[in-house]
Amino acid sequence: MKTIKDAVYDAFMIQGVGYKEMSLDDIALEIQDKDSEFKNCNLDELRKKISSFMANATSKIVKGNRVENKDSLYERVKNGKGGYKKGVYRLRRPKKVKTEKKLKPVIEPVKDIQSIKSLYMGSAGEMAVCSEMLFHEFNVSRMSVDDGVDVVAMKNNKTYYIQVKTVQIIKDGFSVKIRRKSYERYNSNDCYYIIVARGNTNQFIVATADDIRRLVENGNANWTEDYVSISFSQSMGKLFVKGECVDYMINSFDRIK
Repeated sequence: MKTIKDAVYDAFMIQGVGYKEMSLDDIALEIQDKDSEFKNCNLDELRKKISSFMANATSKIVKGNRVENKDSLYERVKNGKGGYKKGVYRLRRPKKVKTEKKLKPVIEPVKDIQSIKSLYMGSAGEMAVCSEMLFHEFNVSRMSVDDGVDVVAMKNNKTYYIQVKTVQIIKDGFSVKIRRKSYERYNSNDCYYIIVARGNTNQFIVATADDIRRLVENGNANWTEDYVSISFSQSMGKLFVKGECVDYMINSFDRIK
């Protein structure tokens, strides 16, 4: 048989949503009308059971004193005179939930950023990549001529070709462009694209040729006559290219293999 607790809950879900007040009589009539298990119940007896349940549900004993139970689903209704309406209850208003602290972006933008000429920016990015790859035990060399490959790296008798793109992060969104001719010439499994995202600290986005190809095919990267353009955005502490989360690319030099 359904308990009084469940019957009261059902009554409030039907009539009490929206913080409508309900007296003990209202609750009893609602239960008797809507719940077949209580149709033939004596109304006075039903009211007494509801009254007992509500009194226990809306209060608790603390250090020998009966006080309001603020964790209860229900609450008594104030009468505006410092007291409460007799035998009248309502659903407790939900507590205000504190707004979660905004997650920091994966790559924090720099507020006071100094303008740097693209020539210096590109060279600095390539040197940063070379330095980081040395820490990962690659033997690296910068190319003397920019022919679509900026850095050549060797490890375990295997050669890798790296194209480096460097961008200063001044807001959550940023984009890079890869020359289409370079992409079409160097899009083998040994070719990698490393984006140096220069924010408060350098972050390295490591993409394979297959990554670029997939982004283009899925429509997540723009393909024009001259460039492959990739736009990044940051949300909820994650990095996205359109709808695809690309956190797995961040500082993932182990993908170069």
